[in-house]
Amino acid sequence: MMTRLINILLPDSAGNRRFDISLLLSRLLFGLLFIMHGLTKINDFGQMALAFPDPLDVGSEISLILAIFGEVFCSVLLILDY
Repeated sequence: MMTRLINILLPDSAGNRRFDISLLLSRLLFGLLFIMHGLTKINDFGQMALAFPDPLDVGSEISLILAIFGEVFCSVLLILDY
C-alpha cells in the first residue's frame, strides 16, 4: 500500500501518466485550498480591512486586496496550469 502511494506521488519519469495525474491532483488540491482561504477573506472583508497587516506600506485595505488576488485569482490560474 505504501509503495503504491509513493509510486503515485513520486513517479520514476516525467513522461509517465502517473506523474501527470499526480501534478493535476496537486494543482487541484492546493489551488482549491488557497481559493477557500481567499473566499473567507472576501466574506470578512469589512472586518479584516481594518486590522490586516500592511508589510508593503500601501495600506491595510490594499494589502488585503492583493492577498485576495493572490489567493483566489492566481489559484485559478494554478488550477488551469497557466
